[in-house]
Amino acid sequence: MHLKEAITRHLKADVSITSLVGQRVFPSAAPQKVPEPLIVYTTVSGVRDVTQDGLSGFMTTRIQFDCLASSALVASNLAKAVVASLGGIRGVIGGAGGVQLEGTFPDDEVDGYNDELELHATSVDITFQHIEE
Repeated sequence: MHLKEAITRHLKADVSITSLVGQRVFPSAAPQKVPEPLIVYTTVSGVRDVTQDGLSGFMTTRIQFDCLASSALVASNLAKAVVASLGGIRGVIGGAGGVQLEGTFPDDEVDGYNDELELHATSVDITFQHIEE
């Protein structure tokens, strides 16, 4: 399973997330005219571990979660829920056939406003250390 699929499954199964956004969790981009609040996440970087024998299968991926809402407070609370859901995990996420995480580490958090969508945004980066599919 790809890391993004595992993240989507994990967040959509977490009541603390779905109580705020329902099933509105999207990798890369949200469909047009989707109601708010919502989460859109994108990969910022991915680094594969290389040993003298070649690729080890271990990867470090940094993902930015954009938490979007009509209220800055709701966007901020949503970002906190994402960090609580995904921060500090070691184990498999995404259910059967999911991705083995060796650790997750919340990084930067930034508040802003998305002029195109006319929504407040709190963006948080989380670094995932995982075994590549």
